[in-house]
Amino acid sequence: ITNANAFVVKIMRTPTAVPTGSTWACCLADRRITVKGGVWDYDGIVTNFTVADTTAKIGILLAGVGNLTMNSIVVNNAIKYAFSFGAINCMFAKDLHTDINASDLCKSYGPMFNCHIDGLSGKTGDDVGTFQTREGTPYVQYAFSYGEILNCSYSNMHAHSEHSLVGAYCSPTELMDQIVFENIGGASVDQG
Repeated sequence: ITNANAFVVKIMRTPTAVPTGSTWACCLADRRITVKGGVWDYDGIVTNFTVADTTAKIGILLAGVGNLTMNSIVVNNAIKYAFSFGAINCMFAKDLHTDINASDLCKSYGPMFNCHIDGLSGKTGDDVGTFQTREGTPYVQYAFSYGEILNCSYSNMHAHSEHSLVGAYCSPTELMDQIVFENIGGASVDQG
């Protein structure tokens, strides 16, 4: 921050076009958050099935965080994603599991930088682990952030999927680079 009216933004790469407009909205990220252990049952089939088609159907949603650590967490029976992350810088998550989940086990939206998820397991009705810069029109009601994804990974996955194990969903307007999928195993009904 230079003074009360000016600040400097350090960007990771040069934009393809000059920004327009004069209004910025900035906020400090929550920092050094740790979530450790526990079984979180969304009870989607019985209690929360009629929740509106919004982010309210996501089991655990974490966004706007710097230095996030998660370890040994189980989320069951979410109607949409068991875990969803976005607008995160520096995350390490280990051993995320679902016994059963209707949709994705772990959906990661941009902006996301230096985030690593090690150990996804369980059974899901859709994708197991995905990175997505921007949500497509049919599912935009579940998106809470969008942007670039740089230096992120999924590793040591063993799960059963009704759709696909991993995915990188790109868009024409955001960059995705240095993405790693490592030691991925399990069963996929649709694609593998």
